[in-house]
Amino acid sequence: AAGHKELPQRSFMLTFDDGRKDGYYPVDPVLNSLHYQAVIFVISDHGLSQESDYYLSKSELEEMIKSGRWNIQSHGKHSHDPIIIDKDGAQGHFFSDLLWKDDRQENKEEFKERVSDDLLASKTDLEQGLGIRVDSFAFPFGDYGQDTTNFPGSEAITKDFATKTYALSFYQGSKGLPSNNYPSEDPFFIKRIKVDPAWDGEDLLHVLENNLEKPLPYHEDFSINHGWSPAWGEFAIEDHALTAKAASDATGSMLFLEGTNTWKDYLATATVHLVKGASFTLVARYHNEPNYVSCIFTEHAARVEEVVQSKRKILAQTAKKTILRGRDVQAGILVNGSMVSCFINRELIVTASDLNQTIDHGGIAFKTWDLMEGNSEARVEHIYIEEAH
Repeated sequence: AAGHKELPQRSFMLTFDDGRKDGYYPVDPVLNSLHYQAVIFVISDHGLSQESDYYLSKSELEEMIKSGRWNIQSHGKHSHDPIIIDKDGAQGHFFSDLLWKDDRQENKEEFKERVSDDLLASKTDLEQGLGIRVDSFAFPFGDYGQDTTNFPGSEAITKDFATKTYALSFYQGSKGLPSNNYPSEDPFFIKRIKVDPAWDGEDLLHVLENNLEKPLPYHEDFSINHGWSPAWGEFAIEDHALTAKAASDATGSMLFLEGTNTWKDYLATATVHLVKGASFTLVARYHNEPNYVSCIFTEHAARVEEVVQSKRKILAQTAKKTILRGRDVQAGILVNGSMVSCFINRELIVTASDLNQTIDHGGIAFKTWDLMEGNSEARVEHIYIEEAH
């Protein structure tokens, strides 16, 4: 991402968190046999202190370094531990929330001091204790302030101190965020794919394949899941169709396709069957959940809507019957420069030409919605995407 080295295709980095014994002993023989290397992010308060049956000791970490197979980096000092955030004893994350102490909530300056101290202390502990260079940090629970409960300013502060202390940071991507890393994104924040313990080797390979860039033109027949991921809601892929629906306690659903984040100017069409609900939305240039453009189709109208940093703006709309519950229609969205057009059965329904310039790339996604909870559902078949002409 920093442009210092060109990586071969299908490159990956193998990382482990916490500095636990079960992240080392079963793995090291495999690394040795394959001539691989790995990174382990260590909680310095555990890894350099007393002997433990759970965490790796200082002597074990030193042996790992000598092997040449392991790179030791930081996972914080105390920041992996939950903190109390209110008088009732509710718990929160170290980098997201204000601490409850002495029968009061800590102030902004105290938060800054706590965060900066922990980031620096772990780096110093590991460098001085092991004689190594530590320039990378893995955020505990993938939380760098974005999941705050009681302090909206935590993300900016945490990012500021983290970038001053480390050259790189790593986190697990959250729902609604594509898993790939791209040169156009902030090179400090590196996303990781969290491996589910239930996966076998084939499952992991399938996920990695799905995250590879998808070339245009692209055709989706839903023979298997090629990388569809939920931002929210429920979905299933069977009988060569994708069914998206709201959970019983929600009004809608949203699904995006991994490996499409770099797409720019293209036409996407899909066969859609609105089973129930008020609207179906075809999304283009989906960068993440707070940034995309969409064509929203209802029984009586259609509109072009952009979402920039979670702020919604209607760019154009028309009162025209566009989609009927219980019938198949071909819905389409064209993005070309700052122009966005919406189609039903190849007929142009509405268009806008003033799309925000920050929404200049991104993949495709679908949304369903209804005013009533648990009452939106759509079936999608045969998606075709081609470059705009």
